[in-house]
Amino acid sequence: MPLSKLEPKKLEQLFSMGYELLIVLAISFSFGFCYIGILGRKPEGVEKYCLYLCILFVLQSYYSYCWMTTGQSLAQRAWGLTISIRDQNLSLRTSVLRFTLSALLNLSLVSIVFLILGRSNQLIQDRLIGTLVQKNSKVEKTT
Repeated sequence: MPLSKLEPKKLEQLFSMGYELLIVLAISFSFGFCYIGILGRKPEGVEKYCLYLCILFVLQSYYSYCWMTTGQSLAQRAWGLTISIRDQNLSLRTSVLRFTLSALLNLSLVSIVFLILGRSNQLIQDRLIGTLVQKNSKVEKTT
């Protein structure tokens, strides 16, 4: 199967995923720092699980906003990638589904293994839900 001019290379996908990891860590640590600052002490018991749920909600909100408005997270923008479904930005339902699948498949490394060993340069979560990651067809100029 020949590569489309707009299909990202496997290395671009992997480097974008590495950048995404840095962004997830930055958001998680920042939110956790604020949460502990407001709480005034280390969270224990139920408070700790509330922190985890809040971090997941903040991350989901970030990705949903990015994918629904521009079709790009910060890492995807840096690597010139756009995610869409039938040439439209993702809906809230699709972005929540993609975030959930991405979290499960990336943390278990299944997504990375399928990307490296598979024929397609698309991640498995994108193939499962019908989204498509492409290189930007237009170059944005910053002034």
